[in-house]
Parts: sequence; C-alpha cells; structure tokens
Amino acid sequence: MELDSFLASPRWEILSIISERPSSPMEIAEKTKTTVSFISQQLKLLEAAQIVSKEKTGAFEKGKPRNLFSISKDLLYSVMLTNGFGEKKSLSLEGYQKSIMRVWFLENKPLQLFLEDILYKIKDNFHSINAIFVDTRKTNSSIIIFLEDKKVQQIIEGFSKKSEDKIKFEFYSLEDINKLSFSSLFIVYQSPIFLKKNIEMKGGKKRNE
Repeated sequence: MELDSFLASPRWEILSIISERPSSPMEIAEKTKTTVSFISQQLKLLEAAQIVSKEKTGAFEKGKPRNLFSISKDLLYSVMLTNGFGEKKSLSLEGYQKSIMRVWFLENKPLQLFLEDILYKIKDNFHSINAIFVDTRKTNSSIIIFLEDKKVQQIIEGFSKKSEDKIKFEFYSLEDINKLSFSSLFIVYQSPIFLKKNIEMKGGKKRNE
C-alpha cells in the first residue's frame, strides 16, 4: 500500500488526533478548525485505505455523535536512504517492536540506548508489561513502568543496578492509573488493556445507553 498521499497534511493531522484517542468527526473538526463535512470526507478516504476504522457507539450525552474513528492497525512506514540502499516500506508491528521504534524518537541518545537494553532484557516477559513511559521534564530522566509481575520488576531493577547509567525507575500497577497525568510523558508502550483504561479516562469511549 502506498501511504505517501495519506500521510500528508491534513490527513496526517487527523491521524495524529485519533492516534491519541478514538474521536468523532465533530471533535476532529474542532481541533483542526475545519468543517465536519471536510473531516468526514477525509475519514472516508482513510477508512477505504484501511488505515482507520469506524465504531458505532451509544452516546450518553445529548447531541454527541455515535461514530468514533480509531487507528485500525499498528503500522510503521519506514523510509531508508543510504549509500547503496534506498527503500520505503510499510510494516506491521508487535508490542516489543513498537516500543523499540518509539524509543528511536527520543532525542536523548544515551537514554535511547539504555531503554533498548532494558526492552531486550524483558523481551520474553513483555506480556507482563502494561505500560512504559519516560519523564524527560527533569535533568535526570525517570522511567515509569506499569506491571503486575514482581519478577519482571526484579529483572529491571537488577539490570539498572549493574548499569553505569543512574536512571530512576518508578513502578506502578493498573490500580494506580488515576494517580498520574500522562499528557507530558513520552510513551514507550501501552498494552491494549492499559490503553483502553487510559482512553476511558480521557472520555474517548462512550457508554451505551
């Protein structure tokens, strides 16, 4: 699938919005300062290309739309151009792969390499991880991990102690999700369960009447 035309503005802006949470055409139009008819037209094109999917859901607030659009599948669109090699390709991603790709978007190179090592260490236990965030607001970045398996926590703590990089770790369970604000954190990974809870907290999912 050729994605170049679909990843250009304004469709890229639409995709960025619904990647954060499922959104209605009205919500997207408000954020992009365009009309609902224009957004609906763009969403139809993205839906036809199987990049987004539509869900009919009951509205619990009067006047709220019943159609919510979300990203249909996890996708990496990669362009590599070096001496002797030039190619662009779309790839489907698993949880561990998504995390590695996201880490590459960090500007802090030492932190990027440190996280790569951590992710490799817990690769076989990745199903036990609910979410991983990085707080880069302070001079010394901290890594926030949501998990329920204490053995995985011990693996991470053991690796951290042996490492020369003194980076702070914070561990939480799903029950603590209401205690943190994630708006200013860099997302490394969110499991489907964690993502669903986070979306519900943002009001992105509507209850059936």
